[in-house]
Amino acid sequence: MDKPTEELRKLMQVTYLSGLNIYALTNKIQNVTFYSLPPSLIERICKEYLKYKGSIKSPWAWADKVFRLIRDEAYATGVQAKSKTEYKEVNTELMEKLFGGTKFGT
Repeated sequence: MDKPTEELRKLMQVTYLSGLNIYALTNKIQNVTFYSLPPSLIERICKEYLKYKGSIKSPWAWADKVFRLIRDEAYATGVQAKSKTEYKEVNTELMEKLFGGTKFGT
C-alpha cells in the first residue's frame, strides 16, 4: 500500500472508532489476495461505511461483502489480463480455405 496521507489516516481513524476495523480489513484483503489496496479505494470504503453506518447492522458482515467484491474484481482483472496476453488473431485466410471458400464469420 502506498503511504496514506494525513487526511486518509484521520478518515481511517474515524472509521475505526465508528465500529469498522479498517486496518484489519485492509490486512485481510492484502493477505488473502496479495493485492494491496490503493489509498483511493480505502478512502472510498471508509466514506461509504461512514455514510451508511446507521443502516449497517453488522460492520464485519458489510466488510466481508466489500472484501468479496474487491477479491472478485481483482480475480476478474487478472483473468482479463491473462486472456489478452494469450489471445491470438484468427487466420481468416486459413479458415476460408478450411470452410470451402466461404467468408468466415458471415
